[in-house]
Amino acid sequence: MTEYVTPGLDGLSFNLNFPTTHQDGRQVELVWGPLQYNSGGLATRHSSDFIHKQDFDRAYQYGIACDHPHHGNQDLHLEWITHIGCWLATQAMRLEGDFVECGVRTGFMSRCIMKYLNFERRAERKFYLLDTFAAIPDDQFLDEEIRRGSKESYADYAEDCYEQAVENFRDFPNAILIRGAVPGTLEQVNTENVCFLHIDMNIVLPEIAAARFFWDKLVPGAFVLLDDYGWLGHDIQRVAFDEFAKERGVDILSLPTGQGLIMKPPAAAG
Repeated sequence: MTEYVTPGLDGLSFNLNFPTTHQDGRQVELVWGPLQYNSGGLATRHSSDFIHKQDFDRAYQYGIACDHPHHGNQDLHLEWITHIGCWLATQAMRLEGDFVECGVRTGFMSRCIMKYLNFERRAERKFYLLDTFAAIPDDQFLDEEIRRGSKESYADYAEDCYEQAVENFRDFPNAILIRGAVPGTLEQVNTENVCFLHIDMNIVLPEIAAARFFWDKLVPGAFVLLDDYGWLGHDIQRVAFDEFAKERGVDILSLPTGQGLIMKPPAAAG
C-alpha cells in the first residue's frame, strides 16, 4: 500500500491510499501525486486550471446555487464533469439547432451550461428540459436493475421538485420544462434540429428511448453526452448504448469522468 498526502481543492488535504497490486497479483499503475483534482471518481495530477477561469467559475457558482431537495446548494465538486458539458455546449453553438436534456432534476448541469453560454440572450435557441421532476416510474425499471438495487438507490427521487426547477430556470425565458416520463413526453419537444443532447435518467429504458427518438433530429456534428456511461453499477446502460452506437456505425468515447460521448457524424463533403 502506497500513501500520498496531497493538497486538494480550496486548501483541503486528502489522505489517499493506493494498493500497488490487485488481489490476483497484477501490478496497479499508481495515480502519481501531488493530485491537482480528486472528485467525482476522478483523481489526477493534470492541470485543472479551468476551474479558476472567470467564465467557468461564474457558471459553476450559478449552478451550485440552485436548490436541490437532497443536498440544498451544497457543492458536490462536479467541476470536471461540468467543464466537459460546457465545452461541448460551446461547440454545439456553432451548429444549427436546439438543446435537449433528458434527466434534469433541479437543473445543475443545464443551469451551468445556460449561464456559461448566456443562453437567455440566444432568443433563436431553445433548451428543452425533460424530467418527471419526481419519482422514476416503477414500470421503467428492468428486472435486472431491480435485482441490482437501482430502484432502492433512486427511492429518494420520489420527492416532487418541479416548482424548484421552475424557479431555478426563471432567468431563462427560452428554457422549456416538460414534465412527465420519457418516452411519453418526447413528442412535446418542438424542434426538428438538435445540436446538443444530454442524457441522465439513470436507467436503461428511458435513456435508450430518448437516444433513438432524437438520433435522426441531431444535426451533423451534434453531441450526445451520456452522464452514467462509465460509472460503476451502470454497466447495463453502457452495454445498451454500445449496442445503440454499433447499430448506427459510431463509437462512444469513454471519458475518465464516467461520462460517455457520441458525435453524430458530420455530413460528407459534397
